[in-house]
Amino acid sequence: MLGFTTIFVALLAIGAHASPVSEPQYSRRDREQPELPQSSLPPPAEGKVLRFLTLGHGTQNYTCANDSPETVPALLGAKARLFDVYDALERDPDRIMTLSGDVLKDRRKLREFQTIGDHFFSANPPTPVFSFPRRRANIAVKKSGEAPSPDPTSVAWLFLEDNQLGSTFGGIDTVYRVVTAGGRPPANCAGSPSSFEVEYATLYYIYGVERRGRRRMY
Repeated sequence: MLGFTTIFVALLAIGAHASPVSEPQYSRRDREQPELPQSSLPPPAEGKVLRFLTLGHGTQNYTCANDSPETVPALLGAKARLFDVYDALERDPDRIMTLSGDVLKDRRKLREFQTIGDHFFSANPPTPVFSFPRRRANIAVKKSGEAPSPDPTSVAWLFLEDNQLGSTFGGIDTVYRVVTAGGRPPANCAGSPSSFEVEYATLYYIYGVERRGRRRMY
């Protein structure tokens, strides 16, 4: 019968000749990125990677100077919670064009996703901001392009870029608001209060430079 020492030495020898198991290295470039829906907006710059793909759900906020039918509501800002939908839409790209509308019809669908950040307008002057504190990323943007939504009851699709005022960090520099659902105000202020909110949902594709060595390059 083989002794314990003999068996132990044999196991060590087998382990020494076994092929080492390497840790997989993930990169956004190694994975097929969810495709940005086609529109008249300019495409992402060459070399940019999709750093975040989020579902935004919240309100577009408006003001009315008076309740005259001659007065048009003015956009005051927006506020939305951002949900991580990258993996969900990577697995099922058919949901890209339907998810925003589905969430607006049934908010319970948001339970499927994890909150990843917030969208809001900072003050003085009002500036759109996308904040991802746990990912150490933030971008303050300016509007650089606009395309009408295919749905006339929804707000426009937007191309947003870093406003270069120093509050952007974390390697993100471009935001696309696409596949919007809701958010559009009435045509005029007749019967409207001085300020009001309109619920909306949308996809935000957020691009930037790649961070290597992590599965998710946030």
